[in-house]
Amino acid sequence: MGGSLAAACFVVIVLCNRKLKDISAMDRSVVQLLVSAITIFPYALIKNMGTALEVNTVSILIILMLGIVHTGIAYCLYFSGMALLPVQTVAILGYLEPVVSVLCSAVLLHEPMNALGWAGAVMVIVSAAVSEILPEKKK
Repeated sequence: MGGSLAAACFVVIVLCNRKLKDISAMDRSVVQLLVSAITIFPYALIKNMGTALEVNTVSILIILMLGIVHTGIAYCLYFSGMALLPVQTVAILGYLEPVVSVLCSAVLLHEPMNALGWAGAVMVIVSAAVSEILPEKKK
């Protein structure tokens, strides 16, 4: 359920960003990250209710690093690049993103991946390659 909801939210983000032409990628990223933070904050409070939160310099630095570098800058680059690419290429990159994540976790972090997972990754990569090779139909 959570994965489906995350996928649906991602689709909404991508569709909105394709329609918003007059707003810079930086401004879109800031607004989307603020909306995300506002959305997840109540969940985090409820989920951690009754547990003591330990706030120290290291945890603040990690949160800032994740929020600014790994999310903020990545979003800004992603959405500024998306505006320059054809829709088909953006869709293919959207399909390849989770595959690359899974493959990196299997190869770099040595997380187990069964034959079905490998088969799914190969199918996504092959379908992305085929869609790039096939000529685009003109309307």
